[in-house]
Amino acid sequence: MPLRKELEIILDNVPAMVFYKDTENRILRVNATFAELVGRSKEELEGVSCFDLFSKEEASKYWEDDKKVIESGDPMINEIEVLHTKSGEEKWVRTIKIPDIRDNIIIGIIGFAVDITNLVETQSKLESMNVSILNLLNYATFYVLILDEKFNIRMINYSLATALGFDDEHGPIGMNWTEFIPGSHRDILKFVYKDVLVGNKDNMEFTNDIITKNGETITVKWFNSLINSGKTGTFSVGLPLTKYITNESNIDSVRSYWRDVLDKDKSTIQALKSMVFKDNE
Repeated sequence: MPLRKELEIILDNVPAMVFYKDTENRILRVNATFAELVGRSKEELEGVSCFDLFSKEEASKYWEDDKKVIESGDPMINEIEVLHTKSGEEKWVRTIKIPDIRDNIIIGIIGFAVDITNLVETQSKLESMNVSILNLLNYATFYVLILDEKFNIRMINYSLATALGFDDEHGPIGMNWTEFIPGSHRDILKFVYKDVLVGNKDNMEFTNDIITKNGETITVKWFNSLINSGKTGTFSVGLPLTKYITNESNIDSVRSYWRDVLDKDKSTIQALKSMVFKDNE
């Protein structure tokens, strides 16, 4: 079997769109996946411009990307873009384009596009779920606090923020948590925090006072989970012992929620981590 025919069979069975184009935006060759997507035969597509296959907006974007590769000689790696099929179905694809070089001359581009629509849709659903989790915790009656490794507040829920004297949960973001700790408690708290950061279970529960903007003291029982060993920070759920009427039943209820839903499962913590710390990842 001729080598070119072998290559054609291989490319036609690759679960990705493969295409060759010249420097004038004309399609030279495609595989079966590409042809099926646009609803034409491979032979019909030879010499056709992308402007004849896709909307003006999409075709213009593809052609601009092609020209960058042709003019620079540099590949375009993992570009995420939208593509509409002949039937109007929207697809998300991850595209790689490399220069097609013959005798040291760029004669066009070779492209590979993988359909990642299912992945994008799954990520979108996860993000929606994460936002729902965040909203649920934000308006819980117990306190929720995420600190980074430097004691900076990365997430705080509405209940804790307003108890501290802020209008909403956005006010304390970025502030250092030690500002709300009595001076006599700070060294102890730092020791406890470092203990939690290295994964020591001895201080996953502890009680300390916090000081509001108005100077009021609130005693809080905290349940702490490590987000990442040695870096990133901690996730804490707190129950105020002096601000509201609290009994052992309340404490056991929050402890069970922290232990069974948050600390054991970790999915909630990881979801929050992906949102709260995403700028640092």
